[in-house]
Amino acid sequence: MLILKSLHLEHFMCITEADLNFDANCIIIEGDNGQGKSAVMEAIAICLSERKRSDSVKEFIQKPFDHAKIVLDLIYNDEQIIF
Repeated sequence: MLILKSLHLEHFMCITEADLNFDANCIIIEGDNGQGKSAVMEAIAICLSERKRSDSVKEFIQKPFDHAKIVLDLIYNDEQIIF
């Protein structure tokens, strides 16, 4: 079983900085267009999947910054994993 605990983002897509805590059995992400819903899902996908939306990670970094940061904390099969 995979349980998402938290996600920290910096300079990733349209998100300058965000800390999300997933402490419920059901997670709903809502917001207007351009508010970062897809960015949250993309960040999680980058950590969990080999298949990406883009071949270049530079596409995900906010301009004018030269780096982005993703920290995903999760539990998989009763083991804590941090990406």
